[in-house]
Amino acid sequence: MGLLLIVFAHACDILSTYLRTPDLSREVGPGYLLLVSRGLGGWGALLGIKLFGVLLSVSLFIYYMRNRRYFYPPDEGMIFHDFLHYTHGKEALRGRDGRWLAPSPKLLAVWMAFTVAIGTAAYAYFLAWHNIMATPLLARMADSLAPAAIFMVSAVVFWQTLYHDYRRGGVR
Repeated sequence: MGLLLIVFAHACDILSTYLRTPDLSREVGPGYLLLVSRGLGGWGALLGIKLFGVLLSVSLFIYYMRNRRYFYPPDEGMIFHDFLHYTHGKEALRGRDGRWLAPSPKLLAVWMAFTVAIGTAAYAYFLAWHNIMATPLLARMADSLAPAAIFMVSAVVFWQTLYHDYRRGGVR
């Protein structure tokens, strides 16, 4: 289901871009704007950027799905607070005194894979909404809030999906 939502998000962005600005004169995607600044543009460049984004997102989402259960507690029934402590503490980087300093690099990699995969899909939905709204004031307000909102939503969704999967019996 997650893979379908990722692909659907990018498809919505492409379709809404085509409907709003078929000549791409008002395209605001950062990848596309980077290509335009280097002298490349047009639908081929935009579709190439989208294909790269979809493949990256799908690859990272698959990495997340394959590695998420590594951090689950071996027993069932932990409350969310205890689940977070166990997850963060497994193979965590620790100081000399044994105190927890940072989550394990593997947990950070899984978290970042999820955040990028879901974040790029959320940004594609945002761009589609941006194209559909076409109201300059609302679009500018949304532009300024999008990166922080996407990160916050991705972080909440990450921990909630992990915990929900764990509670459904997804122990390792």
